Amino acid sequence: YNYQKALDCYKASYDYYTAANLPKHQAYQLYEMGRMGATVKRADIGMQSISKAIEMARECEFYELLPYCNMELFRLYELNGEYEQAYSILQQLDSRRYTNYVPSLVVAIKVLYKCGDKIRARELIDRGWQIAKTQSDTCFMHYCLSQIYKFDKQYEKSIDEYNTWTKINNSLISQYMVAADISSIENGFFEQKAEMIKIKAQRYKVVYTLLMVLISALFLVAIFYMYIRT
Repeated sequence: YNYQKALDCYKASYDYYTAANLPKHQAYQLYEMGRMGATVKRADIGMQSISKAIEMARECEFYELLPYCNMELFRLYELNGEYEQAYSILQQLDSRRYTNYVPSLVVAIKVLYKCGDKIRARELIDRGWQIAKTQSDTCFMHYCLSQIYKFDKQYEKSIDEYNTWTKINNSLISQYMVAADISSIENGFFEQKAEMIKIKAQRYKVVYTLLMVLISALFLVAIFYMYIRT
């Protein structure tokens, strides 16, 4: 759940692949940066990264990546409130890319509803409840319905869905805080372990250097001794 750290790591990976001149790897890291930008609600980072990923994928003929990039671009347009652009991309997407995953399905429902395609939106709402298996999925669906009812000016239903969403979301936040604490502990452990490995490596380097100096010295003494005897 440390999304900012994940974003930083993807950026570092992109820099290394750039140095190694591996364009397909670069394009994939840009895609991941765009995906993470959408997750942390940073449409600016997401748009920039995905646009660059699409451009690079086309240049290096990494066409398999393009459908995934388009899916993230769809999410980012919705996040940015650009519903017409999102709707246009939605028409081009393979429905399997958003009908089997509740968070993506919710984005599609909101875009369809905002753009007046309410029949298809209601079909996807039914689909969402069918595939909602986790507490997080249920949370997404209730939040989506609160937005839909609000859009239709059914404010009482919207408030009911919002209250249900809040109750579930508070439980998920508690889980997130626990996960964040565990992540912090793990980071400390691995940093400590890395420091110990670094110290051990430095010691080995010193021992190795001294050993080489000693061997060199003995070798020179042996040569000098043989020279004297002759």
